[in-house]
Order: sequence, then structure tokens, then C-alpha cells
Amino acid sequence: MKTIMSITSFFIKVFVIFTTLALVFLVNKSTAQTDTTVEKPAIAKNTVFVEGLGNGIIGSVNYDRLILTDKNKFSFRMGFVYLPINHVSSYAFPIEFNFLKGKKNHLEFGAGITYAHGFNTDVNDNPYSGLTVIISKAIYANAHIGYRFQKETGGVFAKVSGLIFYKSLELNKNYVQRKNEFIFGPYIGLSLGYTFKNKKS
Repeated sequence: MKTIMSITSFFIKVFVIFTTLALVFLVNKSTAQTDTTVEKPAIAKNTVFVEGLGNGIIGSVNYDRLILTDKNKFSFRMGFVYLPINHVSSYAFPIEFNFLKGKKNHLEFGAGITYAHGFNTDVNDNPYSGLTVIISKAIYANAHIGYRFQKETGGVFAKVSGLIFYKSLELNKNYVQRKNEFIFGPYIGLSLGYTFKNKKS
């Protein structure tokens, strides 16, 4: 079990490092491209959206940033959700890196991780100390394919995604996994938001 957790932890660290390096590289290329393209109107890059289900498990509020290169279009997304469940503070932080194909109607491929706190609990009924709630603190890995509607000039943003979710690491060693707990399987995400238009100079 410790070996599996070590391997999973290693791959999560590799993913985070790779994503960070990729973002630095792509942002530099995007900046260089913007400097040399004067006449072409700048593409709207900043989006705020609400997602039902999806990477935040029950839903999330998110920020998405387009990253452009000479030939490709990528995006980096981060989000947050908070919900008190059974007197437990449950929250999640999804982050994701996407590859997009299209100008307005996009085919989207993405991969990411989500830190989820308190979405699963284990109740220990001790006759001496009473009920003790042990909270799950887990990292979920996911990959998805979906459709994204996003105009280059900004405006309404919409997305629908089919995901594969996997609970890759439990950080609370005292938490005991339940038999009916969701560990691996398909999922769906529905998103609606707004891409902020560039200000006219």
C-alpha cells in the first residue's frame, strides 16, 4: 500500500512540475507572438465560469486563462467550491491544463487534479469518547474530452465535458475508505460563464 501511495505521489508531483514548466513556456511564446502581431485584434483570454459537477465533484466557480502559441491554443483553469456537509467544512480546489482545437466551437482535451477535503467521512462510534468524524483529504486525478463554446472576441462561454475520475491519493492516514465510496469511473461537467472582452484602445 505504501509503495502504491509513493508511486501515485511521485506522478502527481511530476504532473504539477510539468504543468508549471509548460505554462511558463507557453506564456513566453504567447507574449512574443502578441508583440509581433500589431494589426490583428487581440483574442479575449480571461474567463470566469460556474461548473456543475465536473472537476469540483459537486460543482465549482472557476477562472480560465487562454494561452496562445503560433499554431496551438491551450488554457489553464483553477477553481474553488465550498459546501458544509453534515457539519463538516467540505471544499475542493480543481486545477486543469487543456488543449483546444477550433476558433469558436472548440474540441477540448484536458487533464488535472483536484484536492477534495471533507467530501467523504468515516464515523467512529466509541462508547467512551462518543462519535468521532474522520475526514477524507484526497487528491483526485482526472482526464476529460469535451465541447467548448468560446468566441475569440469574448462573450458567453459554455462547455460540456465527459470525465474519468480516479481517487489517486488519500492524505489522511486515519481515514478508512468506505465500500460504496466513489474511487474510479466516468463523470460529467456542465459549465456556463463569460469571457471578458478586450478593452478598445
